[in-house]
Amino acid sequence: MKYHNVLSILLLTLLLLLNNSAFSNIKQYTSRDGLISNNLYTVYKDNEGRLWFGTDRGISVFDGKNFKNYTLQDGLESNDVFQFREDNKGRVWAFTFNGGGCYIQNGKIHNSSNDRFLKQFPHNSYINAFIQLRNSDIYLSYYNGEIFRVHGNQLIKIKSPLNIFTGNTTAFYLRNDSLHLVAGRGIISIIADRGYVKKAPYYQNGFAVRDQLLIADSMGIKILKNGSLTWKYDDRSLTCRNIITLYIDDDDNLLCGCNNELLIINLKTLKKTELLQNTRITSITQDCNGNYWIGTVGNGVYRLNKEFSNFTPVMNLENSRIFYTWNNQIFIANDKVWELKAHALHPIDISLKLSYQPVYNYGNYFFYSDGVYTFLKNKRKQRRIDQEFFLKLCIPADSGAFWLVGTHSIGRLQTTNNNLNLSEKVVFKKRFIAAQYDSAQKLVYCIFGPYLYSFSIENNKLSIIDSFSTALPVGLSYCNQLLILQLNNKSVIVYDTRDYHHRVYTNNDLVFYAFYQLTDTSFLISTDKGYYITGNMRNPNAFTHPQKVEYPVDESNTMFLYPSGNDIFCKINEEGYLFDKKLLNKVLTTPTFFIDKILLNNNDYDPATTVFKNIQRCNLALHLVAPNYRNAKISFQYRIRAKDTTTWFENDGDQLNIYIPGYGTHEIDIRAITENGLSSPIKTLSVDILPPFYQTTIFTILAVTIFLSLLAAIVLLYTRFRKRKFRQELNYMQLEHKAINSLLNPHFVFNAINNIQGVVAENQPGKANEYLAMLSRLIRQNIQNLAFNAIPLSKEIILIENYIKLQNLRYQNRIHLELFNAVVYPEKIFIPPLLIHTFVENSVVHGFDMKNEHFEINIEIEMGADEYLRIYITDNGKGFNPKPANSGDKISMGIEFTRKRLTRISEFYGVKSTLDIVNLAEKGGRGTKVTILIFSRLGESMTDVLK
Repeated sequence: MKYHNVLSILLLTLLLLLNNSAFSNIKQYTSRDGLISNNLYTVYKDNEGRLWFGTDRGISVFDGKNFKNYTLQDGLESNDVFQFREDNKGRVWAFTFNGGGCYIQNGKIHNSSNDRFLKQFPHNSYINAFIQLRNSDIYLSYYNGEIFRVHGNQLIKIKSPLNIFTGNTTAFYLRNDSLHLVAGRGIISIIADRGYVKKAPYYQNGFAVRDQLLIADSMGIKILKNGSLTWKYDDRSLTCRNIITLYIDDDDNLLCGCNNELLIINLKTLKKTELLQNTRITSITQDCNGNYWIGTVGNGVYRLNKEFSNFTPVMNLENSRIFYTWNNQIFIANDKVWELKAHALHPIDISLKLSYQPVYNYGNYFFYSDGVYTFLKNKRKQRRIDQEFFLKLCIPADSGAFWLVGTHSIGRLQTTNNNLNLSEKVVFKKRFIAAQYDSAQKLVYCIFGPYLYSFSIENNKLSIIDSFSTALPVGLSYCNQLLILQLNNKSVIVYDTRDYHHRVYTNNDLVFYAFYQLTDTSFLISTDKGYYITGNMRNPNAFTHPQKVEYPVDESNTMFLYPSGNDIFCKINEEGYLFDKKLLNKVLTTPTFFIDKILLNNNDYDPATTVFKNIQRCNLALHLVAPNYRNAKISFQYRIRAKDTTTWFENDGDQLNIYIPGYGTHEIDIRAITENGLSSPIKTLSVDILPPFYQTTIFTILAVTIFLSLLAAIVLLYTRFRKRKFRQELNYMQLEHKAINSLLNPHFVFNAINNIQGVVAENQPGKANEYLAMLSRLIRQNIQNLAFNAIPLSKEIILIENYIKLQNLRYQNRIHLELFNAVVYPEKIFIPPLLIHTFVENSVVHGFDMKNEHFEINIEIEMGADEYLRIYITDNGKGFNPKPANSGDKISMGIEFTRKRLTRISEFYGVKSTLDIVNLAEKGGRGTKVTILIFSRLGESMTDVLK
């Protein structure tokens, strides 16, 4: 009995292995690969492309590279996880055995212990159905028939009768925007938080896949869309009793997960494909690359290639040898020899020893070699070519002849009259490396040693095309007038056979082993890193950017890829298969990616964050994940739109480190891109970087304010300093003026007293009194005016008039004063004291002569439009020859003082002040003319300075 059980287990294992190997593109993942358990309840794909596996020991999350596991210790309500669903907030809900509310967001598990909202969920049964409506409300159905609506953070119970009909609810679906729920023996319609039950004729299980409802009942399988039946399959062997799960893809393939196999039914042709026999299938989904993931009990999860229906089994290749010849023929040799052509195997009636190699099959002729000699089989007769000749390439000629390329020579083989005659040989001293035939030009291209030759089979002419010294040739291929030569330094030379013009390409990442023609312009390349496809061989980027072959084969279990007509022949897990070569990389899909971690300035951020505001600086580190389930190699690119809108920067790893030196708002675009150029949708992060304080508006305003304040303070201090200095100069000049006047006053007073004495002696008391009063008034007025730096023009005029009157008392009215004042308001115009008086006095002292009976002094005062006061003083005296200022003459000192004072005023106030004295006697006239120019508003400013 014990041995019988062991034998049964071995047979079952053998059957399973044979079944799995029958299809090449099934890959199994188990706990050895990182899966938390081999017993799966469900498989689910989230919006980011990750796969979630619910097992009896917790959760495994797979991104195509790594598994991340969650258990009860991490916060799950239970280790038995039956279903997953993702809502529009990015929360992945995990429906566990005890029914408690639990979801995972950003790697954190939320449960009833750490989330107040989830404490509302009952723990009496597990959640079996989930749907989220467009208004974001979530409906949940428990296995026992209880239904709840989640609105915000509220859990609202739907009133529904609990009986035999409502038990075992399985799937929500929408029909005409009304919500319905599939139950074991009925359909529940949910209206205004109340459920209404309609009995079903059979027991049923429902599965919602996108916008379709798949139902397995006691009669078979039904597919409904928007409540209407679209497909029906009645089969008592496919009922709800043995169907555990149903799934439908976009290509109308219905995948049925049964108790003991995976059954695939094409809805259009009804063709059935049975896989994974003796395996209990629990869940089916597709990844972001379109591959199918099959959850099982006991065997983990299987990945089924999307192109599962396009492989044609050829034969089991165990203990077989496969040959791909220079004539592009494929031979399979075991106990027999087979040629693969025209999508089928053709037997060759010959048995080859292990040391023999097939070379060429043509009509009734089959060439093979033992490494030294060449043999020919014709009509069941095997004959050896007499001469030692190791055949590499065979070319049919006319009259039953063949051109043979061997390891050291090229010769013509004549097969007529049952004679094998090898003639017209061209012998090479160098070792054979490779050969190709151009049927259009009837040329054989071959490499012997470091030389590339062309040999014409029409005229037996041999020509050297090229020679090599530093790098040696190792391979040769031909395609549509292009000759591709491989060198041992990772370089490739492409010759155009029309003129032998050539280009050299180097790819430092790959070592080329062999080239196989795919189309008229492209090749399939075998390299040290797998298989690649070139683009148009006439394109310079054909070798620098070849496309990695990712579909429909997996290089981990694929031994070779050989073109065979319109097919590709491959060996996978000791099995030979054919598939259409158009499928190579055909199903490579647009990549997806998500941001797993954000580190900004060494601070962690929620990976869902897309806007970062008020950041002082930007050192951004992003960990990106691109779920990859046999897609092309994926890398990441980014660009900073504020800096450059076209340049993408690429990073091969999963980590992007971005530094933005400037400030302002920067838009960072991120995308995933496959090796063959397919790009994901762009994700954009917005970073608002604050400028340094010294570049902010506040700082600018503050700096300008401080600068202006300092400037104002400097100007104020400088103005005060100038005012103080000017005041001192004015006071000095005023004192100097007073001192000068004091020199005149005693003499003037002495003369006046003598005049008064003479008047008294003449017994003219009235005239003496008048003279005395006028003298007193003049002295008082002079003293008062000298107390100010500026006096009204009217006072200066009064002073001058009084002075002339007093002098006329002395000189018997011989001095005539003509005063013309054009200033309207002389009392409002200020001038320095004694400005005019000094020159009037100068006219009297220096110009008046007792002999002059009619001495005149003319004074004209006018105001210009430029607000400058112009004063003209003219007399008809004897002229004025001023003495030096240091001569002690009081008048000369007064004039010099006036000149200095006008100069100081000009410098301090920035106005024009001039003094011009002309001796008219020097020009043939009489007298003196004085012209004074002074700003009319000067007195107000001088008053401010003094204050």
